[in-house]
Amino acid sequence: MIKSSDISERNFRKRFRGYDPVEVKYYLESLAEEFARLEERATKLEAIASEYERARKSYDKIVKEAREQAAQIILNGETIANNMINEAEHRKKQIEAEMTKLQHLREVQIHQIEELIKKSQQMLATLTTLEEFENEQQEELIE
Repeated sequence: MIKSSDISERNFRKRFRGYDPVEVKYYLESLAEEFARLEERATKLEAIASEYERARKSYDKIVKEAREQAAQIILNGETIANNMINEAEHRKKQIEAEMTKLQHLREVQIHQIEELIKKSQQMLATLTTLEEFENEQQEELIE
């Protein structure tokens, strides 16, 4: 790579009927100055490009981490949701079992109440019969 110092320090052999050395020297100095400005600009652009590359890598890293965290959040959410669904299904089965048990107890109690009503009716019938018998006995005694 040619540097600005290479241009400004370049010497040429002098020959008869050659170019004007002052003019060549002036042109080379102008060229060296322009080259120096271009080198400086290239250095600045390389620094900017380097900073851009660091920023891009940082951005890529942040995006990658964000995607990983998002995937983890989704996975955790799905796990929590599945656990909640499983727990709800388990609770539903428990409630259904309890309802079945309560329905059976209800039927047993209804049957027991019906039996009590029958027995009460039988007792009332028996009491009514006894009362009638007693009334007849008292009427017979009175007569």
